[in-house]
Amino acid sequence: MGTVESDDRPDDVVAKQSWENHIKRNQSIIVDLMHGQFKSKLICPDCHKISITFDPFMTLSLPIPHITYTTMFIFLIYKDPSKLPDKINLTLDPTSPALSILQKVSELTSIPEEALELHLLRNQCLITKNLNKFTVDQVKNDEGMPFVYQIHDKEVDGSLHEFLKQDKIRLEIKIYQDMGNEQITFSRMIYIPLKITLKELHLRIYNVIRGNLAHLFTEEDDKTPPFSINVTDPNPKVIAKEYEFIRKLGEEKKDNFIYEVVFVQKGDKNKDELVIIPNIETKQIGDLFPEVKWLTLRLIFNNGLNLEGLKFNKCLGFEGTNKVPKDQRVYSLYDCFDLFTKPEILDEDNLWYCNKCKEHKQATKKMDVYKLPSVLILHLKRFKTSRVHSIGSFFFSGGSSKITTLVDFPLEGLDLSKYTLGKWEEPPIYDLFAVTNHYGSLGGGHYTAYAKSPLKKLWYDFNDSSVSRQSPDEIVTSAGYLLFYKKREVEKGSGSSNS
Repeated sequence: MGTVESDDRPDDVVAKQSWENHIKRNQSIIVDLMHGQFKSKLICPDCHKISITFDPFMTLSLPIPHITYTTMFIFLIYKDPSKLPDKINLTLDPTSPALSILQKVSELTSIPEEALELHLLRNQCLITKNLNKFTVDQVKNDEGMPFVYQIHDKEVDGSLHEFLKQDKIRLEIKIYQDMGNEQITFSRMIYIPLKITLKELHLRIYNVIRGNLAHLFTEEDDKTPPFSINVTDPNPKVIAKEYEFIRKLGEEKKDNFIYEVVFVQKGDKNKDELVIIPNIETKQIGDLFPEVKWLTLRLIFNNGLNLEGLKFNKCLGFEGTNKVPKDQRVYSLYDCFDLFTKPEILDEDNLWYCNKCKEHKQATKKMDVYKLPSVLILHLKRFKTSRVHSIGSFFFSGGSSKITTLVDFPLEGLDLSKYTLGKWEEPPIYDLFAVTNHYGSLGGGHYTAYAKSPLKKLWYDFNDSSVSRQSPDEIVTSAGYLLFYKKREVEKGSGSSNS
């Protein structure tokens, strides 16, 4: 009998079938008293297939927390043209999903997470990568530079909920001077409605660079400029009036423009041809670019302009705080359970085969306890292997050493209700009756045991041939390796505590 897949059936049905299959092959008093059941959930990062299985266990191995963080910086590009981009230093869990970057930026800036998008830029251009598959550490070490774009501003765009439902085109704006082949600054990125006129498209693009163009009209030699751009005013009529002035000013310049909006198409002999986007109201953007979801346009500035004065690449250092407190916690057994049940992305050398994609994938895996036994054996993973494993920000292996972190485990009243998914007739509350201790290193060491007499209710220390009384206050030490718990009010041979 092979592994039973859920196939969208209820958990209790699949768990029961899996348990019955296990009992058919492993009928014994040991199974009745000491076997529990895991729930394992795997999610494919591409097709999002979910695989759920239920597997038996006799010993529950728990990772020991050891927290670590990584520091990286991102550039935040505001939608408000009056705000300069911010360079923000972030301190994050390196193994958390890349999109946790947006969560942290949202916390620091109070911009809703749904109004932010994370992108990687290389050579100033947006590059196409599915960041849903990335971890924070992979973003940090990627050749692309991480940028976060604010795509919605409630002062201008209204309801975020309605904005997200609209049919939109993602517009990447690349900025050049004359016919140069290299961008002079990083790509700007906005979303525009599918059904807007080409004239409105020009106004939207003008608003993106409005704060930069304002530097064309600054006071010089105590002379008041003939025109000014009020970049803090989002009124569409003000924006249209400014844009018309810029157009007329361009007609007085050499080559009759300050900048042009163009797109690139393939011409004769597969050469790039630049086609100017007309500023007209009689055509919509969908007429020129039907069924396009991602559009790239170029802004080509007049070669006679001093673009350094427009400060396209100026940014500020973010003044908010993103400090992580020092890890001064005393870890409890519950911390180990939290770590055990935390989702993780599988390593590249531990891939999962998705039978829908027909390929091995770096799936997201989550382990839970579904059924607990009457006698519960907990194994604290103190011995490190030759490579690093982690769940979330907690690392619990690497090298040939031993983790000596003190884990505080209760002698009475270990309540695992929070960690047990299956139904139970009585609360899964456990009392400790024995501990196996390990002293020394991986290469050599010594084992001792503490055990509680069920008759005298006293604790004893078993050290080779020596047996002595042990104070309950001295049971919890950093040598604790195996913990033996018994469920309260379970009669001998009554079986598992779960129904």
